[in-house]
Amino acid sequence: MDDKPQNASEQDKTQIAGIANSGNAPQKNAQSANLQGLKLGARYLLEELVGQGGMSDIYRAKDLHLSTSDGEHHVVIKVLQSQFAESEQALALLKKEAQRCQQLSHPNIVRVYDCASVAGIHYIVMEWIEGETLEQIIKRSRPTGMKFANAKPILTQMIDALIYAHAHGVVHTDLKPSNVMVTSQGDVKILDFGVARAHRGDDIYAYQGAQAEDGVAGYTPAYASASQLDGQEPTPQDDIFSFACIAYELISSNHPYDRVAANEVPATYTLKKPASMPMLRWGALKKALSISQPGFKSFSELKSKLLTVNYMPAVAAVATVAVVAGLGFTYHTQAQSDYALLQAKYDNAVAKNEQLNQWMGWGPSNLFSKLGEIPPQYQVLKQGLVVKNQPQLLAQLEQQAKLAGQNKEQEYKNFTAIINVYNQAKPRFPDSLALAELIQDTRTEQQSVLDGVVEKIDLLLSQGRLTEGGDNSLVKLSEDLAFIAPEFNYQPMEAGVTLYLEQYQAAVEADDVATLDTLAEVGEAVFAQNQQIAQLLQQGEAKREAMTVLAQYFNKRESNPDTPYPYEAATAYYQDQFDAWEVSITNMDDHKELIALEEEVNTLAEKVPEDFQPMVKLKKSLASAYLSKAHALMQKRMYRTAQKLIERSDSINKSLSAYL
Repeated sequence: MDDKPQNASEQDKTQIAGIANSGNAPQKNAQSANLQGLKLGARYLLEELVGQGGMSDIYRAKDLHLSTSDGEHHVVIKVLQSQFAESEQALALLKKEAQRCQQLSHPNIVRVYDCASVAGIHYIVMEWIEGETLEQIIKRSRPTGMKFANAKPILTQMIDALIYAHAHGVVHTDLKPSNVMVTSQGDVKILDFGVARAHRGDDIYAYQGAQAEDGVAGYTPAYASASQLDGQEPTPQDDIFSFACIAYELISSNHPYDRVAANEVPATYTLKKPASMPMLRWGALKKALSISQPGFKSFSELKSKLLTVNYMPAVAAVATVAVVAGLGFTYHTQAQSDYALLQAKYDNAVAKNEQLNQWMGWGPSNLFSKLGEIPPQYQVLKQGLVVKNQPQLLAQLEQQAKLAGQNKEQEYKNFTAIINVYNQAKPRFPDSLALAELIQDTRTEQQSVLDGVVEKIDLLLSQGRLTEGGDNSLVKLSEDLAFIAPEFNYQPMEAGVTLYLEQYQAAVEADDVATLDTLAEVGEAVFAQNQQIAQLLQQGEAKREAMTVLAQYFNKRESNPDTPYPYEAATAYYQDQFDAWEVSITNMDDHKELIALEEEVNTLAEKVPEDFQPMVKLKKSLASAYLSKAHALMQKRMYRTAQKLIERSDSINKSLSAYL
């Protein structure tokens, strides 16, 4: 879109009307206090700051009462930020979130266990969810987005939870990707009902008096409806519009309105159907995304911004403390008689200050090798220098990763090498969002390239193009997959397995050695995890080798008729056929079937020497079968037919007389 807000990130933040925007609102500090390591109520140990909301900090905590030697029990502690601790409206909002979630008992809504205050710290306790937010899933799905079929279970669970909430008179009002979690089992959990509003509906008998939550509303501009942005009373249609934005972004990885607030979208803007969205379902989603008539929605990607610890004030404090200490000591010792000692200590303080200034002036060039020159007690200074020079250091790291990812023998980047470079740099850039983004961007590109190769393999398999070469070689494409993502385990579609088995059997029946060899390579490369094909290849290995020997024999025989026949290879290759014919001879009741079988046998007999023992044995069985059938016919007085069978038996025995 052409009309984008000046600060797009503001469109993704929750706006708290009535508190954050009030005239006497508390001023938010540049950095809220980190309570990591604090114990609340002698029960909850705050272990890690995992996120922040509009008014709260989110911690992972250990429940000391429920944790045992067999395992730890974790919960989420949502702590009201200190600048809001004295706000009655903020406290009411925190308590309301606990009440709302306890009221909403649904498997797809996060559970709240408790709400309490300890030593001026106000918090609620919620279930800990092992999983990731939709925001993270969208980021990982770039650039194509999630297939509609895969997104459907997520959207269905969201709808179920919202239907339940609306039925209990609660409108969320702040639905966005970061407020929806998906567990490792695929279960959806909707979070943050802290700004939810009670929906009065149209009940004419409902009490219309003042509400405790009046004047407090929350929404995120990029996902809020136009009526919500205009300050109108929240309705279920506001959640519908937000849901539609999430749904759209989930299946396309793009926000439907380029993150522009609904009340600022140009009237001429045209929505585009996501590639994976079925046409029959697009109309409903498009209607839900209508600015004037909300309905179902799509999903957007929101890049969360965690607070980067700013070490530079601490660095300056170190220098200031050194100077003040020196000056303070000077003032204290001026009353002393030993002026020489005073001067020496003052000079030492000045020297230390000069050293600090010198260290603080270091640039990114060879910084990490220089840091070893700084004594351990100045760890904060070291961290501050890394933060100060981080953009240039990360640019150097990105160039190093780029060189590591180059490979002249491959058309693809060495993503594994690139990610290794970034991972090895993590200890040097603790809590660096920029480094995390570099890693995520690399993984996103890796996934995109991987999906392209997988899609090509799927296409070739579905079309039965198993033996093509060049860029369409399935063996080469499998090698590409292993190079792009060594940990990836490709699972071929069932239709591809069926086509492979059919083509393999056809090649066996046609004695097509070249095709069998190619199919064997494809089988080992693409279908290695399929037990049926693995067993087929293992059993057929000896037969393929025998077929290769026979093919070589026939090629040599064209130029040298005296080439010795490979009896052992021929026996290995034809044995299954001879065994099958022996079974047929034993089970045949009709002499006509026996005659037809003899014709098949004679066709093969032309390809093997007369003394080929498996053939001699089979013909002997045929002769005996003819005599047996002739005897049965004579019992039925069918002497003429019996005579013909006896003649066939005699003819076979005569041809075999030299080899019996």
